[in-house]
Amino acid sequence: MKDGGVKHDCRADDAKANSRDELQRGLAAYSLRHARALYDLSEGNPVFAWRAYRAARNAGVDVPAWVLEYLDDAARRIVALEPGGKKVRDQFAEAIGATAKHKILDDAAKWDKWLTAYQRFQIYTKDDRIGITEGEAYDRIQDELGEQREGAGHRTVKRWIDAIEDALQRTPE
Repeated sequence: MKDGGVKHDCRADDAKANSRDELQRGLAAYSLRHARALYDLSEGNPVFAWRAYRAARNAGVDVPAWVLEYLDDAARRIVALEPGGKKVRDQFAEAIGATAKHKILDDAAKWDKWLTAYQRFQIYTKDDRIGITEGEAYDRIQDELGEQREGAGHRTVKRWIDAIEDALQRTPE
């Protein structure tokens, strides 16, 4: 016995590894569901497809069919690119879905903010340890997300939360 006569229980290590793997799969499922909801809400912003791809690969789970469909479509458009006409950069951007319709990073940041508002609202209003009203939750979210501009109020934050909630209800688990 190399380790000073102490027996090592490999079953405990296996249980930890299984627990860690299960947690990683759960987090991946959560991330994939939210990425799909944001992809749909944003009318196909490719950032969310790429995030889902990365989350699935990092967790060692299957890449969702909707992501593979996006990648297949993008690959088809990329290999069909031809020289001449538009700049290659513009053709490539269009092929992956980064069109003028999407300022993809700004757009993704907007939807991320809406998702953050939804997640925080769920925590603030569902966790009994926090114990605040919906109105207080809206105020806190506005403060945390820097939405204290004129005209941004509870209705704005509620609209964000409702949009994410509706998208998640339409997104399969």
